[in-house]
Amino acid sequence: MNMKNQIKVADFTKKEIELFLSECNFTEQERELFLLRSKYYTLEQAAEIMNVSSKTAYRLNKK
Repeated sequence: MNMKNQIKVADFTKKEIELFLSECNFTEQERELFLLRSKYYTLEQAAEIMNVSSKTAYRLNKK
C-alpha cells in the first residue's frame, strides 16, 4: 500500500476511536499503543513510553 494512502490512527474521529476500543479485542499493550498512536506519538516514542523495544511496538501496531 502506498504510504500516502495509509490511514493513521490519529486520523480517526473520537467516536471511531471509542468504537475500536469497545469492539476490538485489544490486549493491554495493543490498547495502550492504539491510544498513544491516536495522540500522534510515533512508534518509537510509544515504545519508549511503554518500555518495550521498537520492534515490539511495530509488531503490536501491525496487529
